Amino acid sequence: MNQRSKKILRSVLPGDAYAAVRRQWHKLLSWKNDDIHTAYQRSRLWPRILATPPLYTDPPGQDIDISVHLMCHQPDYVAAIWALKSFYYQAQVTFPLVIHVQGLTTPELRENLRKHFPTARVILQDEADEIVNGFLTSNNLKNLHRLRSHVPMVQKLTDNMIMAGSRRVLNMDSDILFFNEPTELTRDATAVALFQRDFQDSYVITKESAKMDLGIELKPQLCAGLALIAPSLIDWARCESRFAHPAFTRLDGQAEQTLYALEASRSGRVSYLPDSYAISAGGPMDCSLLKARHYAGGSRPLFTREGIPYLIRTGFLEALESGFGARASSVPQGVH
Repeated sequence: MNQRSKKILRSVLPGDAYAAVRRQWHKLLSWKNDDIHTAYQRSRLWPRILATPPLYTDPPGQDIDISVHLMCHQPDYVAAIWALKSFYYQAQVTFPLVIHVQGLTTPELRENLRKHFPTARVILQDEADEIVNGFLTSNNLKNLHRLRSHVPMVQKLTDNMIMAGSRRVLNMDSDILFFNEPTELTRDATAVALFQRDFQDSYVITKESAKMDLGIELKPQLCAGLALIAPSLIDWARCESRFAHPAFTRLDGQAEQTLYALEASRSGRVSYLPDSYAISAGGPMDCSLLKARHYAGGSRPLFTREGIPYLIRTGFLEALESGFGARASSVPQGVH
């Protein structure tokens, strides 16, 4: 559904009807993009996480070292619940949680997120727009404002960093599952730019151009979808100035990751997660050997066909039901 179609439908349909049409459209797209087996498995397996108890995290605040930020929207919010519960279960931490929900929402989405993460901060699109666009406008960041408005992916940079509320932010995409304890993400008190290593460079600028034109040794293959980063590394005025470079003239979804990579590389403090945090274009893996897998791009169907079945076989759902959420609510922030 292109922007013109969305605009027409929004002008002629009541809000609830428009939201229902969008939900059905996204459902059709998900079935189209998956084979029949994957689509069937998703409809059967994804809802099982909704039967597990709430998971209690520390409340967000200002004097906090690490907070977890995840961005999701209507079609993938159930996957986000799998991602978050697998992380907190394997990590055995209670880091404050902030869930950014993009676009239109339904009462069911809002109820489920607040039911499963009662102490998390759930930020809906209207609240995010008011806070973040206000910040961008007051700081004369016109290009970032324009990019954020047209490319939703950019909100993973602007919104997560501007509304961080902590010294470091653990960025997490909704298509990640955790299979063993992610110690690198929870026990390193010094990391300020720790990224998953992508299987390719997903930037709008080349390494050579970054060096020649911007004077930055751009680190290769940084993936911002799973990263521990200090918001203090992000210089917003410098990010705004990047739009003078020809590489940023197009409204491109990879601009967000490029800005993360440029700012982190400029700091000279970039480090990578080990290979046990896997990301690949596709192909099955032995989950027992992994700490996490990021099911991006061509590997996304394996989130349903590989990752969730593995967690179910290892007793993950039973462990949640036995009281993990209750245990997590009774301990201080940090490592158990």
